[in-house]
Amino acid sequence: MSHACAARHSCSSVVAVISHRGRAALLRRFSSAARAPPVIDLSPLRDGGLSSSSPLVREVADACEQWGFFQVVNHGVDEDLCARAEEQQRAFFALPMEVKECMRRSADNSRGWYNDELTKQRRDWKEGLDFGSTPPMDWSLADADARNGTLDSSSFPGTLDGYNRFPPADLLPSFRPTMLEYYDALAGVATGLARPRGDLGIYITGRHAPKREAVNRRDSSRLGSACQPRRIELLLGPCMPADFFEPYLRRTQHTSYLRLNYYAPYTGEDPTQLCISPHKAGWMPPPTLLRDAGFLTVLRQDVGCHSLQVRDRQAPDGWVTVRPEPAAFTINTGDMAQIYSNNRYHAPEHLRDAPEHRVLTSPSTPRYSAPFFYNPAYTAAVQPLPSLGAPHFDRCVWGYFRAMRFAGDFADYGEEIQISDFAKGSDSWHVSNQSRFMAEVDFDASFDVEAMRPLLTRSSA
Repeated sequence: MSHACAARHSCSSVVAVISHRGRAALLRRFSSAARAPPVIDLSPLRDGGLSSSSPLVREVADACEQWGFFQVVNHGVDEDLCARAEEQQRAFFALPMEVKECMRRSADNSRGWYNDELTKQRRDWKEGLDFGSTPPMDWSLADADARNGTLDSSSFPGTLDGYNRFPPADLLPSFRPTMLEYYDALAGVATGLARPRGDLGIYITGRHAPKREAVNRRDSSRLGSACQPRRIELLLGPCMPADFFEPYLRRTQHTSYLRLNYYAPYTGEDPTQLCISPHKAGWMPPPTLLRDAGFLTVLRQDVGCHSLQVRDRQAPDGWVTVRPEPAAFTINTGDMAQIYSNNRYHAPEHLRDAPEHRVLTSPSTPRYSAPFFYNPAYTAAVQPLPSLGAPHFDRCVWGYFRAMRFAGDFADYGEEIQISDFAKGSDSWHVSNQSRFMAEVDFDASFDVEAMRPLLTRSSA
């Protein structure tokens, strides 16, 4: 499926419209100074000094289990590049509306600008611009090039992606080169977290760990099968065979993209923007909760207007504000990481979902964010790793999941797909519909969400 998309809304944040007084009250009430997602130093990963007993392995595993969120410092992304990317992002959203309208995404191309995205059938208070990988990471392709959104068919049968749309070079000459450099830098951070270094044996920690022994790829055969720890292909993740993720997250196959967000100041005077009714003075509508759909997300928060909150998993009724450290990136795991880890990376037993988080708007200050969504290949069949015990999920094909999510977010086709639809014993229609979708979809043809509606709606199943 070349041009266009079935999958774009992996958004790391969705807005709750709250008055200035209400926003301050929420931050005071729900933000805990005593508990917060940890800040982790990635120097050992960058310096090549990581070992299976490194504290970094335990820190990341604990953060993923307890929060699903953490911040990283000493990640290797140059501060000057971050500043230039932020400058270009602000310049883009300041462009005249008619310029951005020419870049608007459509049913047959998810990449581009938009200001009308839906989350759980509610309109988001934001503008956004999405762009992603090209074949094979060839950023020289022009926007109009037919290969712009198509991965090399010799190594991959197709993609649900559309083609990139960048602002005219005569208006913002530095936008494209700066953003592509930034994209590659964030991909490097994600890949550093998602891949081992050399022959290091990095093993699962915690209660699910097999017997712990220092072993690498060269001498692993000497261990008995009953206690043999398997190599981890993810610093973030569960134990798995060597090269398990190579077909799914290699540079020319992962379906990652960068999303630029702009949240204008909002005082709560227009309740129709998020379909909130009735609008009452002093009334605070409930925030819309969100979980990222993909594998992991890398986010540079806006220090001048940070409002990202994550649910405190030891206090389910409370929220913690993720206050950005200088020069840090915020990392969070997504739905696919939860499936791969067989529910390892989630909260206590009563909370079975990927990290819940939300964003509060400001009545006076615009907010910018640029989450990088690190996602598998669309053909990847995501399922719990066999080494982690009885599976809690049925197989979930990433391309189907993203197609269904895009159908709900862009076209408002109804209920939004969740990984709970693939939980064992759920009896969800998605398990059978996924098979029908994969049997009928043509990965070498363009994807149009409207044309594919019969495969994306419950009424036709």
